[in-house]
Amino acid sequence: MLGKLGKRQARARAILLLAAIALHTAPAAAQGEPPDQQQDLAHQIAQLNWTDGPNTVEIAGVAGIDIPAGYEMLSPPDGAKFLALNGNSVTPADDANDYILQNDDPDSGWFAILAYENGGHIPDTQPINADQLLAIMQKYSEADNDNRRKHGILTMNLMGWAIPPAYNPQTHRLDWAFDLTTRTARAPSTSTPASSGATAISKSSSSTTPTC
Repeated sequence: MLGKLGKRQARARAILLLAAIALHTAPAAAQGEPPDQQQDLAHQIAQLNWTDGPNTVEIAGVAGIDIPAGYEMLSPPDGAKFLALNGNSVTPADDANDYILQNDDPDSGWFAILAYENGGHIPDTQPINADQLLAIMQKYSEADNDNRRKHGILTMNLMGWAIPPAYNPQTHRLDWAFDLTTRTARAPSTSTPASSGATAISKSSSSTTPTC
């Protein structure tokens, strides 16, 4: 029977493999690397400071999340380290804000990213200009792609909304999702709607945002 460390290593190897299969190539952290280096990446992921459930993790000092048995979580800065090891471009903001939640089953191939941003209060009645917001986010996407190219990481091109932003006044939630394409020098562009859950190779690009 696999111990906790062994299960984490097996699960990390599975996520790295899923990333390669999803795009017919591997992320920069895994691209072209021999099995012993793949094993080292999985070992580094397993050695991060995971919190096992059942437990409670504080989120940015303003909220808490209950982790059930069979799940595990990373807090900053280990969340950003996890993303980088899986081939994602990370920023100083990720170092401070990103939490990772996942099932501890080695055969599970998903993880969730949680983050808190102190963006202030937005009135329920404030309209959302989806086209204007998309144009701003596309500029950020291009800047992020420049950084990805420098580090040999596949680009994530923001094509439009998979789910246009819409506020639900009954649940006090803002729901949205991006439509992304991925591209490398060795693989054609592959349509990746955010709702498909391609979290093995990219940061989640869908959101359910509670508001006050």
